[in-house]
Amino acid sequence: SRLLNPNGSIQPSCYNFPTVWRAISQYWFKKGKPLDKFAPQGAQLCTVDTVVGGAFLISPKAIKKVGYLDERYFMFYEDHDYCRKVWKAGLKVYYLPSSEIIHYHGESGKNIVDSQNQWRRLIESSKIYHGVLIHSALTFVLWTAQKWQKLFSTKG
Repeated sequence: SRLLNPNGSIQPSCYNFPTVWRAISQYWFKKGKPLDKFAPQGAQLCTVDTVVGGAFLISPKAIKKVGYLDERYFMFYEDHDYCRKVWKAGLKVYYLPSSEIIHYHGESGKNIVDSQNQWRRLIESSKIYHGVLIHSALTFVLWTAQKWQKLFSTKG
């Protein structure tokens, strides 16, 4: 479904699958924004890599081939994980903009940590999804990009 913010604006809710190469491309070489959430344009049904799990409709065929959500995830990445399994099973993930849902982004986990450390909520699930090695590589890419950005922005 198309996710809407409480004010009615469209909430980006689709992703390309996160990879180390996409992170390097985006954060080191400034080639597009392949890891950022997006909302497909237009009103037509389309396939996407993965969607935010705020509004999943899982078909009986997908449940039969893929099963249910992985209970190792407390919160976060369970949607990416499920969509990856759907694709690996030979099925597709669709974004249907004619179905609209109001989604209160971040509300479920907002009291887990203070507002400046919200990113920390993702760490454990990222390690499950990517594995520790890939999680560490992605963290390194993001960390170095932030350091370079800070270094060059203060010299400007």
